[in-house]
Amino acid sequence: MSLAVGETFAVDWTRTDYSHQWFPDDRRDHVLKATDSDSGDCTADAAGCADATRTTYTALARGTATVTWRFESCGHAGPQPCVALTTKTISVTVR
Repeated sequence: MSLAVGETFAVDWTRTDYSHQWFPDDRRDHVLKATDSDSGDCTADAAGCADATRTTYTALARGTATVTWRFESCGHAGPQPCVALTTKTISVTVR
């Protein structure tokens, strides 16, 4: 993908309390800035509820960046670490 400085692209996804879901890589980058907007419709006690979320990436400076999303399995029983099952990576060039 190619963007000019100042241009944006967005990814719509759903944040849930299920044990398997996609997560954006939270790595910070000087080329792209990621900003989330959350619908916020779920309350903490709403089991199975899902919030619509949009992550908007803004091109800040010339260069290349990699945006990675991980599909993870996170156990709800105990302090088990999340395990990445697969990833999706997008290469972005800012011109």
